[in-house]
Amino acid sequence: MSLAEIVSVLGPNAQVENYSPEFCLINTSQKLDVDFLMAELGGVIKIGMVDDTDSVGIARIEEMALAKLKVKAQGGQKVFFGLSGYGGWAKPKLQQLGLRIKGDLAKEEISSRLVVSQTPALSAVVIKTNKLLSTRGLDLLLLKSGDKLWLGETLAVQPFDQFSERDFGRPGHDAYSGMLPPKLAKMMVNLAGLKKNKTLLDPFCGSGTILTEAAVMGYGELLGSDVSPKAVEDTKKNLEWLKKKYLISNIKYQIKTLDVKDLSKDFSSNSVDAIITEPWLGPPLRGGESTIQIKKNMADLEEVYVSAFKSFVKVLRPGGTVVMVWPFFVLGTQKYFLPIVSSAKTLGLSIVPTLPPQLSKLLSDRQTLTYLRPLQHVGREIVKLIKK
Repeated sequence: MSLAEIVSVLGPNAQVENYSPEFCLINTSQKLDVDFLMAELGGVIKIGMVDDTDSVGIARIEEMALAKLKVKAQGGQKVFFGLSGYGGWAKPKLQQLGLRIKGDLAKEEISSRLVVSQTPALSAVVIKTNKLLSTRGLDLLLLKSGDKLWLGETLAVQPFDQFSERDFGRPGHDAYSGMLPPKLAKMMVNLAGLKKNKTLLDPFCGSGTILTEAAVMGYGELLGSDVSPKAVEDTKKNLEWLKKKYLISNIKYQIKTLDVKDLSKDFSSNSVDAIITEPWLGPPLRGGESTIQIKKNMADLEEVYVSAFKSFVKVLRPGGTVVMVWPFFVLGTQKYFLPIVSSAKTLGLSIVPTLPPQLSKLLSDRQTLTYLRPLQHVGREIVKLIKK
């Protein structure tokens, strides 16, 4: 999902050189504002730059790391550094390398402090609290893929405190309708590939997570609706809180109490550029349900989702985009997906792959993204659709 978001945001001028579940290497000729980019992305924990796209040996890595730290120490100041290993680094090897670098600095009469953590990669919290992004700090990135090694340095880390604040600090909360994490909401907005001056609608707005994340990102034309009056009030409350908290003055929004099947009664035909939403995912599952119960839940949800598709095509502009969550269910080793692809297509909504052909093996057979946390029984299928 993070890879799909990166590809969507950076566009065709950025080529994926290497990727793994832990990191990806992007080759681009664009000059990137990493702080702005980090603020835009939901799924990226760190942004850094590697010194060379060619693989290097461990001795060369030690030499390059020492050179970087000597620059930081100009003027005789003490330096702070840590090593973040991605791609299967063992923590003891990283610590040994860190201590060797510290010893090399001592030989140059440079005072230093090696920052370590419980994991091979330093977290955003550790980096921020130990000031490793300051003029005297450095988080060295050691990337490994097979027999290839790269060295880089962290330039920006995810604003974890802001995400937490927007998740738990906002005034309008509802555990039943507001469980979408802000990071995932932001990723879904980015997958839509929508320009900031276009109109965005969330017809299952819940507590307004998608709309508030879009507002933080600079989207100014926001529409929302929900069948629950409480959800509508929570969304309005959260948007007003956000405007004051982040000093955002250019948000225009309309939030309606509305069943999804009645969207066209309050929102004009062919007026919406993108619909980004997570509908109801069905009742919570504990893992002991029968196949009959799962299939009944699926039949109930299918009715809701197909009804939503019918409304979507009325209010979406031709060529408009839908990014939404469809639930799938896990019972033992079996996964059950909603049989709604053909219904969407019949109504004029076609699935669009979120990754280029060379990365399509990371998508499901339905050309969608799937997300399931360990021990969960309801997963999320992230789907991008285009109105013909």
